[in-house]
Amino acid sequence: RSIASLFQQAGRAGRRQERSLSIYVAWDSPIDQYFLKNPEKLFTLPSEGTRLDLLNQDLMVPHLLCAANEEPLNPDSADRQIFSNPPEEGWGL
Repeated sequence: RSIASLFQQAGRAGRRQERSLSIYVAWDSPIDQYFLKNPEKLFTLPSEGTRLDLLNQDLMVPHLLCAANEEPLNPDSADRQIFSNPPEEGWGL
């Protein structure tokens, strides 16, 4: 669990400018207990940084397919930077 994943899940409910409601259900994990005791921190702490290996086929192939499904890939945009350097064996598509 992380702050980033919490906001990602909450954002799914409010897509396409529709009204939505997100409810935080806390369990006994340390992060849930921390936010129960410090609720103001939930909205003031920055999201955690992300690290990923752009040559990891298990990661990049599904992301490439999802990106192309949502919107055609554009070689004149950041798509080229992210998806133009496949590993030597290719993306396996």
